[in-house]
Amino acid sequence: MTPEQNSFARRYRLYLRCMTFLTAATPRRWHVLWTKTLGRWVNPYGLRAGKIKGALASVLPAARVDSVWLEWVDSHVRFTQDFLDYDNLDLSWLDRNVIVEQVQLLADLRKSGGLLLTYHSHHQNTMCCALGLSGCRVSALAAAPEDSPLFSFIGRWATQVNAGSEQHFQGGRYLFLNNLRSLSREMRHVLTKKEVLVCLCDFHKPSVRSVFGRVLGRCIAPPTGAIELALRAGVPIYVAMFAPFQDKLHLQLNKLESDNGLSEIIGEYFAFLESCVLANPSCWQGWDWLSDLPFSEAESS
Repeated sequence: MTPEQNSFARRYRLYLRCMTFLTAATPRRWHVLWTKTLGRWVNPYGLRAGKIKGALASVLPAARVDSVWLEWVDSHVRFTQDFLDYDNLDLSWLDRNVIVEQVQLLADLRKSGGLLLTYHSHHQNTMCCALGLSGCRVSALAAAPEDSPLFSFIGRWATQVNAGSEQHFQGGRYLFLNNLRSLSREMRHVLTKKEVLVCLCDFHKPSVRSVFGRVLGRCIAPPTGAIELALRAGVPIYVAMFAPFQDKLHLQLNKLESDNGLSEIIGEYFAFLESCVLANPSCWQGWDWLSDLPFSEAESS
């Protein structure tokens, strides 16, 4: 672990200890107060503020950078407060907190199942809870918590996120990427049973078989295994963004043209991300790694 990772991990542990205590010990009506005070001051991403603000400034007007940064941090705090309360999520919580912008597409997804491509928004685990509460049987691809360099610091909370959210999956579960021997078989099983397989592909993982996309002027080579499997299986492919906007968690959905090839699917996937980011910049966690991506040819020429 690098010194920077070590500092981040220690700050993250302090932050989670504070938020766990305050969420349990104070009335719910006070939780918004912790978002705007301690949640911002102790938040581990404060250690990366310069990098994240720099990425924001590469896309947004300078006058918007600070306000979007605070919205981004507040979104992370909201996720923390939500996952600490996952045991209590129910249909009443769903009605109060979640707005589905394309109700018919959600009904189609619930009926047909398929691959649901989503993005790091701080709320991807909560999105799976909301889908399960909406009647979808959900399984989600995820890195095993113990594979993270932060696990020795925040492993108990990472495990809590998975166990707490999985109880709302209607019998589905997390499929961990470290179990490659059975992963493809489990993914095929989910898709052939018309269940929902959730996958995040908005990070750079280049290989000799990479298919490159473009996002906000950068090149990105996402993992494509789940997409290729869905294309071979002929199942529907959807994209979703799930993030706060005006105090509600908004679920935005779109159905991709799965008759297209892999390159076209990747293009549509990142085009949808860009449309979400331009409308609500704080929705995407990827500002944290955008500046690590290479510039696209159009930007560098």
